[in-house]
Amino acid sequence: MAAESTDWSYGPSTGNIVCDTNSVHDHLPKFTKDIDIIGLEFDLPAEQNGSFTFIVDGARTPTKPLRLGNVADPGVFLLKIGQILTFQNLTRLN
Repeated sequence: MAAESTDWSYGPSTGNIVCDTNSVHDHLPKFTKDIDIIGLEFDLPAEQNGSFTFIVDGARTPTKPLRLGNVADPGVFLLKIGQILTFQNLTRLN
């Protein structure tokens, strides 16, 4: 899944978080129905390193560090015709 050494992704068929093609967190919920939720929480300070946390159907991963200057760029693979992607509850906290 993750294409670059700095990419992070969630594998819905395996329940793993992947970075640089290596599983870095496993035993998350696997997608088994038509509606599942992946959440991301970011702490992105302007002058120092940030961090992020995946939330998969309510299960939180440990917070992971980001390097100064990293950006969040959501990417999604839709696997069948008719699948729907919704971005919602986007909130800037400061």
